[in-house]
Amino acid sequence: KENVRMRKADVALHSADRLLSLINDVLDYTSIINGEFSLKYSDFCARSLIEDILDVFKTKCAEKGVRLYAVLSFDENTYVNGDAARISQVITNLLSNAVKFTPKGYISVQVALKHQGDVPILLASIEDTGVGMSDEILSRIFRPFQNDTASASEELNGNGLGLSIVNQLVGKMDGELEVRSNVGKGTCFDIAIPLEMAVLDKEKQCDVVLSSELLSVPLNVLVVDDNDINRFVLASMLEKFNYLPDEAENGEVAVQLARAKKYDIIFMDCAMPVLDGVSATKIIIQEELLPKHGRIVAVTANTTPEDKANCSDAGMADFLAKPIVQNDVTLQVRHALNAKSVTV
Repeated sequence: KENVRMRKADVALHSADRLLSLINDVLDYTSIINGEFSLKYSDFCARSLIEDILDVFKTKCAEKGVRLYAVLSFDENTYVNGDAARISQVITNLLSNAVKFTPKGYISVQVALKHQGDVPILLASIEDTGVGMSDEILSRIFRPFQNDTASASEELNGNGLGLSIVNQLVGKMDGELEVRSNVGKGTCFDIAIPLEMAVLDKEKQCDVVLSSELLSVPLNVLVVDDNDINRFVLASMLEKFNYLPDEAENGEVAVQLARAKKYDIIFMDCAMPVLDGVSATKIIIQEELLPKHGRIVAVTANTTPEDKANCSDAGMADFLAKPIVQNDVTLQVRHALNAKSVTV
């Protein structure tokens, strides 16, 4: 089963990644210029966020024969408050650009958290030994559909929105973005994004540990998400505890599976085609498809108070903001195990 999952992940990363990236870039840029864009703040683990991004690019760099170096200068349990999805998008786009235009050599990533008074500042530097850019090109790389870096090689190309979106996003987060480059030597992007310190429950401030006694309790787990990569990531986190979850790509399939099997915990994405997660949850609750101790956990990038209220009103037991981290998943597994062990 692991080999099948790895193949699925490979297909998702290499086949769907470019198309999804292009679609998302166009949608993001359109929403920004139309004034429809808003930031969504939540607490997140800074180190886990960056490590998850680096894990993806380790493979990409290895495939090109490019070395990837990373230095993360903050604790494993440093939680901050900000738009994690947009910060991830900024760093991912900059790393994608570095990989694209670095045929050989290395890419260096340095990320730190420093304080200006009570304000934590996320500092990230992404440097490569790629083709580089002239001063004339540097003066206009943040304009949409400018991909002049590609002139250094006819093989290099892109949709030309990535850097413009990065610049817009950093500005929306009251951050700063600087770039230095030399033709034939490489490029370095420096970003600084102000954040806030997170206010978390004590149980979320340290690694959650599951006892062997708890783990002896079997769990039926269902992961629902229309994105193959998201399902793979969440399933991988669950497999660390030897749980092999069932998977559904939309709410309709989730309801069908819940009618056939009693799930102790369901991780439910909210925004999906065919049938969304909130509607699917309402059906599962109304038809009493869960055991008494069963729980449905929302997993979504939409974290406004209204979104949380909608999930709670539908019958969801808890709410996880994307990008999710291992500690959050472990905590939900512990809740499910505790609830089931009481009823067993």
